[in-house]
Amino acid sequence: SSYLIGCGIAYCPNQSVLKYYYVCQYCPAGNIIGREHVPYQKGTPCASCPKSCDNGLCTNSCEYDDTISNCKDLMKVVNCDHDLLKTNCPATCKCSDKIY
Repeated sequence: SSYLIGCGIAYCPNQSVLKYYYVCQYCPAGNIIGREHVPYQKGTPCASCPKSCDNGLCTNSCEYDDTISNCKDLMKVVNCDHDLLKTNCPATCKCSDKIY
């Protein structure tokens, strides 16, 4: 569900092996339990955003971030009027049709 990425590379010539190091930062953060640890969904390009597609990539990103990982589970118990969800789950509550 990440839609922003920044990557960097470092060359370490004095190393005998692994002379290049690559690092990427994904935003919003992923690695949510129960989801694959990749910044994309497998499947047909733009299948989840047919009206917001550019060159095979979804363009309907959410401007909000959830700060806890179990927002969808909490939605099964309470709704977005609950203070816990209002505070910690703005993406889940406000962006059901967007990438977050």
